[in-house]
Amino acid sequence: MPLTDLVVNQDGALYFTTGGRESKSGLFRIVYTGTETIDPVGPIENSEAFQARNLRRYLEQFHGQKNPRAVEEAWPHLVSQDRSIRYAARIAIEHQNIELWQHRALKEDNIIASTQAMISLARVGRKELQQQVIEKLNQLPLETLPEGQLLEVLRAYGLALIRMESPMHSVVKRNVSQRLEILYPSSNQKLNQELCRLLVYVKNPEVISKSLKLLQKSPEQNKMFYFATLSLVKEGWSLEQLQLFFTSLNLAEKEHLRTQKQIGNRKMNSRFMHSLETFRSNVTETLSHNQREELAAFIEGQQNVILGELESNRKFVQNWKLSDLVPFLHQLQSGRSYDNGKTAYRDAGCTNCHRFGDQGGTTGPDITSVGKRFDAHYLLESLLVPSKVIPEQFLTEVIKMENGVIYTGRVVYNDGKMLRLREDPFSNQNTKLDINEIEKRTLLKTSEMPEGLLNVLTKDQVLDLIAYLSTGGNQESPIFMNP
Repeated sequence: MPLTDLVVNQDGALYFTTGGRESKSGLFRIVYTGTETIDPVGPIENSEAFQARNLRRYLEQFHGQKNPRAVEEAWPHLVSQDRSIRYAARIAIEHQNIELWQHRALKEDNIIASTQAMISLARVGRKELQQQVIEKLNQLPLETLPEGQLLEVLRAYGLALIRMESPMHSVVKRNVSQRLEILYPSSNQKLNQELCRLLVYVKNPEVISKSLKLLQKSPEQNKMFYFATLSLVKEGWSLEQLQLFFTSLNLAEKEHLRTQKQIGNRKMNSRFMHSLETFRSNVTETLSHNQREELAAFIEGQQNVILGELESNRKFVQNWKLSDLVPFLHQLQSGRSYDNGKTAYRDAGCTNCHRFGDQGGTTGPDITSVGKRFDAHYLLESLLVPSKVIPEQFLTEVIKMENGVIYTGRVVYNDGKMLRLREDPFSNQNTKLDINEIEKRTLLKTSEMPEGLLNVLTKDQVLDLIAYLSTGGNQESPIFMNP
């Protein structure tokens, strides 16, 4: 049943409701008629949680006061798996004279404790310690740390950079840039955002290009982060990167207006549009007079680039329409190039989302056997007009919560009480939404697959791609033999 809520009432009966996903709603009551006792039970006693609360409260006694026992008693708890206890221990140490624990902090070899200690030094230490703090963080095995630990280390980097701006600050920033560059991008959305902030701050030379790639793969609400962060970059833009940035802003503006119109919510438009205009202005203000003239059409949204170029070295060839290519489908009988078809599959970005054979992503459907089920005309149309037919399980939804927050993504889990929404099609991270807090859900009739992916291919390359898909990547197929 599509369960939406459940409660045991004071009368001893179990009440639950069903509904959602356009299914019939209902309210049910289940009454127990057996012989077992139905007396109310008391709260569940959890001795482990009880001890953890007592420990946290004990450590909090050291907050805001000097105590000769504080450092020795709090330090072992910097490695606690309980974040609240780690926090309580760290704050207790920070309230003690730094001379009592500074040397110990810089010598600490436990990764978790060292991270907490560096956060403390960044918060209360002298600016002259900045280089030592950064060197200590640089020595940590960042590439092998779990995501949660790495996030805390990145926070330590950020605090050390913004709170301890020492005479060696430029050298420190360069060292941080070199150390963190190899971690970006990662497969985790939160890590990418933290890394992006830091790399922008330290003026990493690769952060613009890497962030623009992530921007293209992100859903609307995550795009806003990259727009905002990249708009703070004052130098280092190439002409092509500026064109891509302004194009992305223009497309986000159009997509937002279309989505808002579908869900009938006009109040959000002015705030969103104002944010986009702010980002546009921030970047435009850094341009020279000549750059502004050269980019005027992109800034004003009159001209856009093909975003597929970001993932491929290919340049724009033609804005292909179905009518342009259908007359040439008879050329798929033989004489096609397997190698060119495989290359076109990669250059069109298909591998990012689709499983084909034993390779590719899982965002979209597995298309290994698509050639056995559909003819060449259908395959071509699916590539050129991806929104014409969308499998139900791959539909995108716009979900408006009661508090006004709007989420866009694909529902990957629904138990009638909670939804898991994948907002970023290139991430395994899901957003949990309480069904009872949802005000409105709207299915979008547009595919996650963007149009224009084939515009970087020539006619023959498109035909080779169709042949490659039709044969399931079978190099021995007669299609790849000369007539």
